[in-house]
Amino acid sequence: MCIRDSINAEYGLNHLLEISASQMYPGHGMHISAPTEKIQQYISHRQEREQQIISFLNSHQTTEGVKILEIVQVLYAAYPQSVWRAASHNVYLHLQKLFTEGRVTVQIKGRKQDQLPLNLSDRHECDSDLLKHDGEREQIEKEMQESIDWTWNLVRNV
Repeated sequence: MCIRDSINAEYGLNHLLEISASQMYPGHGMHISAPTEKIQQYISHRQEREQQIISFLNSHQTTEGVKILEIVQVLYAAYPQSVWRAASHNVYLHLQKLFTEGRVTVQIKGRKQDQLPLNLSDRHECDSDLLKHDGEREQIEKEMQESIDWTWNLVRNV
Protein backbone atom coordinates (compact mmCIF):
# COMPACT_ATOMS: atom_id res chain seq x y z
CA MET A 1 0.00 0.00 0.00
CA CYS A 2 1.46 3.31 -1.06
CA ILE A 3 0.45 6.05 1.39
CA ARG A 4 -0.89 8.85 -0.80
CA ASP A 5 -3.08 10.53 1.80
CA SER A 6 -4.04 9.94 5.39
CA ILE A 7 -7.73 9.36 4.69
CA ASN A 8 -7.02 6.53 2.26
CA ALA A 9 -4.28 5.18 4.51
CA GLU A 10 -6.74 4.97 7.39
CA TYR A 11 -9.28 3.23 5.16
CA GLY A 12 -6.64 0.86 3.76
CA LEU A 13 -5.31 -0.10 7.18
CA ASN A 14 -8.82 -0.75 8.49
CA HIS A 15 -9.56 -2.83 5.39
CA LEU A 16 -6.42 -4.89 6.02
CA LEU A 17 -7.67 -5.54 9.55
CA GLU A 18 -10.97 -6.85 8.17
CA ILE A 19 -9.15 -9.35 5.96
CA SER A 20 -7.63 -11.02 9.03
CA ALA A 21 -4.60 -12.29 7.11
CA SER A 22 -2.23 -14.65 8.86
CA GLN A 23 0.83 -13.29 7.02
CA MET A 24 1.72 -9.96 5.43
CA TYR A 25 4.46 -9.35 2.87
CA PRO A 26 5.21 -5.62 2.66
CA GLY A 27 6.94 -3.99 -0.30
CA HIS A 28 10.06 -3.55 1.85
CA GLY A 29 11.30 -5.19 5.01
CA MET A 30 10.66 -8.63 6.40
CA HIS A 31 7.38 -10.47 6.17
CA ILE A 32 5.06 -9.97 9.12
CA SER A 33 3.76 -13.08 10.84
CA ALA A 34 1.33 -11.22 13.14
CA PRO A 35 -0.23 -8.67 10.76
CA THR A 36 -3.23 -7.74 12.92
CA GLU A 37 -0.97 -6.61 15.74
CA LYS A 38 1.33 -4.72 13.35
CA ILE A 39 -1.57 -3.00 11.57
CA GLN A 40 -2.98 -1.94 14.96
CA GLN A 41 0.44 -0.44 15.73
CA TYR A 42 0.38 1.49 12.43
CA ILE A 43 -3.12 2.80 13.14
CA SER A 44 -2.22 3.78 16.71
CA HIS A 45 0.96 5.51 15.56
CA ARG A 46 -0.90 7.49 12.87
CA GLN A 47 -3.58 8.54 15.37
CA GLU A 48 -0.93 9.53 17.89
CA ARG A 49 0.97 11.57 15.28
CA GLU A 50 -2.23 13.32 14.19
CA GLN A 51 -2.99 14.20 17.82
CA GLN A 52 0.56 15.54 18.24
CA ILE A 53 0.07 17.78 15.20
CA ILE A 54 -3.28 19.04 16.51
CA SER A 55 -1.75 19.70 19.94
CA PHE A 56 1.17 21.55 18.36
CA LEU A 57 -1.17 23.72 16.28
CA ASN A 58 -3.34 24.37 19.33
CA SER A 59 -0.40 25.55 21.42
CA HIS A 60 1.17 27.60 18.59
CA GLN A 61 -1.95 29.35 17.29
CA THR A 62 -1.08 32.63 15.56
CA THR A 63 -2.67 34.81 12.91
CA GLU A 64 0.22 33.95 10.59
CA GLY A 65 -0.12 30.21 11.17
CA VAL A 66 2.53 27.53 11.54
CA LYS A 67 4.82 26.14 8.85
CA ILE A 68 5.33 22.42 8.36
CA LEU A 69 9.02 22.67 9.25
CA GLU A 70 8.14 24.21 12.62
CA ILE A 71 6.01 21.15 13.37
CA VAL A 72 8.70 18.76 12.14
CA GLN A 73 11.43 20.42 14.22
CA VAL A 74 9.45 19.70 17.39
CA LEU A 75 7.78 16.36 16.64
CA TYR A 76 10.88 14.85 15.05
CA ALA A 77 13.48 16.51 17.25
CA ALA A 78 14.80 13.11 18.36
CA TYR A 79 15.38 12.04 14.75
CA PRO A 80 18.32 13.01 12.54
CA GLN A 81 17.68 16.00 10.28
CA SER A 82 18.30 13.73 7.30
CA VAL A 83 14.77 12.30 7.78
CA TRP A 84 13.04 15.65 8.18
CA ARG A 85 12.20 15.92 4.48
CA ALA A 86 10.29 12.64 4.60
CA ALA A 87 8.80 13.72 7.93
CA SER A 88 7.63 16.97 6.30
CA HIS A 89 5.73 14.97 3.71
CA ASN A 90 4.20 12.84 6.45
CA VAL A 91 3.09 15.96 8.35
CA TYR A 92 1.71 17.38 5.08
CA LEU A 93 -0.40 14.23 4.61
CA HIS A 94 -1.84 14.61 8.11
CA LEU A 95 -2.54 18.32 7.52
CA GLN A 96 -4.15 17.49 4.18
CA LYS A 97 -6.50 15.07 5.97
CA LEU A 98 -7.31 17.64 8.66
CA PHE A 99 -7.90 20.27 5.95
CA THR A 100 -10.26 17.91 4.08
CA GLU A 101 -12.14 17.32 7.34
CA GLY A 102 -12.41 21.09 7.89
CA ARG A 103 -10.28 20.98 11.03
CA VAL A 104 -7.40 23.19 9.83
CA THR A 105 -7.00 26.12 7.49
CA VAL A 106 -4.09 26.86 5.18
CA GLN A 107 -2.72 30.22 4.04
CA ILE A 108 -0.47 30.72 1.06
CA LYS A 109 1.32 34.05 0.95
CA GLY A 110 -1.05 35.38 3.61
CA ARG A 111 -4.26 34.39 1.82
CA LYS A 112 -6.60 31.78 3.27
CA GLN A 113 -7.31 28.98 0.80
CA ASP A 114 -10.64 27.27 0.12
CA GLN A 115 -8.84 24.27 -1.34
CA LEU A 116 -5.31 23.02 -1.59
CA PRO A 117 -3.82 24.38 -4.83
CA LEU A 118 -2.02 21.12 -5.52
CA ASN A 119 -2.24 17.62 -4.26
CA LEU A 120 1.29 16.47 -3.58
CA SER A 121 0.01 13.13 -2.43
CA ASP A 122 -1.24 12.38 -5.96
CA ARG A 123 2.32 12.64 -7.19
CA HIS A 124 4.32 11.10 -4.39
CA GLU A 125 7.66 9.37 -4.84
CA CYS A 126 6.00 5.97 -4.49
CA ASP A 127 4.93 6.38 -8.12
CA SER A 128 7.88 4.55 -9.65
CA ASP A 129 7.09 5.86 -13.14
CA LEU A 130 7.71 9.40 -11.92
CA LEU A 131 11.20 8.48 -10.87
CA LYS A 132 12.01 7.82 -14.54
CA HIS A 133 11.12 11.37 -15.63
CA ASP A 134 13.56 13.96 -14.32
CA GLY A 135 11.41 16.90 -15.51
CA GLU A 136 8.40 15.60 -13.61
CA ARG A 137 10.53 14.91 -10.55
CA GLU A 138 11.91 18.46 -10.66
CA GLN A 139 8.34 19.82 -10.76
CA ILE A 140 7.40 17.71 -7.74
CA GLU A 141 10.48 18.98 -5.89
CA LYS A 142 9.49 22.57 -6.72
CA GLU A 143 5.93 22.03 -5.48
CA MET A 144 7.17 20.36 -2.30
CA GLN A 145 9.47 23.33 -1.69
CA GLU A 146 6.59 25.78 -2.20
CA SER A 147 4.38 23.90 0.27
CA ILE A 148 7.01 24.43 2.98
CA ASP A 149 6.00 28.11 3.12
CA TRP A 150 2.29 27.43 3.56
CA THR A 151 0.98 28.17 7.04
CA TRP A 152 -1.58 26.11 8.92
CA ASN A 153 -3.99 26.86 11.78
CA LEU A 154 -6.63 24.92 13.65
CA VAL A 155 -10.22 25.86 12.91
CA ARG A 156 -11.63 27.43 16.03
CA ASN A 157 -15.23 26.63 16.97
CA VAL A 158 -17.08 29.88 17.47
